[in-house]
Amino acid sequence: MARLKAKRPEEHAVLVVHYLYGVSKRKIARQARKDEKLIRIEIQLAEGFIEGCLSMLDFKLDMDAEVEKTINHQSCAA
Repeated sequence: MARLKAKRPEEHAVLVVHYLYGVSKRKIARQARKDEKLIRIEIQLAEGFIEGCLSMLDFKLDMDAEVEKTINHQSCAA
């Protein structure tokens, strides 16, 4: 999050407001006087940035094991 704040402060602010304070994307868009689609894109870009940083650091999340199990289970069932 610190790298995101340094590199892309606007996207960092949108993530913080949406995830930490629970403000809806629609309300963020209205307050910023932007299209809701642009807010969704900003959130996706910020999430991708964070995912890339975690990937570069080879950082594993607790949910990674669950997601991997689900993907393997679905591919075996197909």
